[in-house]
Amino acid sequence: KVRVRLADRPEYGLHGLDEGEIQVKSPHTHVGYYKNPKKTKEAWLEGGWYSTGDLGRMDEHGKVHILERISAVRVLKDKTIVFPGKLMTILEESKYASQVLVDADKSQTILGCVVVVDRTALEDFCREREAAGGGGHVSRAEVLDSKEFKTEVIASFRRINGAKDLHVDKIGVVVFTEEPWTTKNRLLTGSHKKRVNEIRKMFAAQLEDAYAKYEG
Repeated sequence: KVRVRLADRPEYGLHGLDEGEIQVKSPHTHVGYYKNPKKTKEAWLEGGWYSTGDLGRMDEHGKVHILERISAVRVLKDKTIVFPGKLMTILEESKYASQVLVDADKSQTILGCVVVVDRTALEDFCREREAAGGGGHVSRAEVLDSKEFKTEVIASFRRINGAKDLHVDKIGVVVFTEEPWTTKNRLLTGSHKKRVNEIRKMFAAQLEDAYAKYEG
């Protein structure tokens, strides 16, 4: 039998019995980290409880949902606590976004995003602008560089169910790209997880420029 509890982690804004750090207890839990007594001591708690290193929240049915790895939590300059992984997953529900990287820079009070744009949604937006403008050609590059498209993408993020609780309203900077992140260009791991540091480095200059130009 596996027992689960959620321990208070007020430093991450998680309080009460239904949210906090996920801890488990089971006769089948491993007994320690190989040749790493320090990590073993940190993870194994009094009474045989094991600290998973994940933050979670329990729903009304008693099911625990993982919010973020503790090591991945970020805090903005204004003390806003951000769960980048969870937010990225939700933002990818937008019809405009195939892939998203959330940039939570501790020196900023807003969030930045790098968005791999969905090609079909982008072309549909181009056609809509062409029709609205009397039929003249509107290129994808023009749209990607327009304030109108950025505003529409951010608005689509805010319409996603559950995004508000993850501070989607803090998104002020968006950098667009049409090139997907894949294992071939080494921006995804073999298990198709984003290589966050590599992606952030690739777009660092564009993000920095966008933060500098942000007007609120």
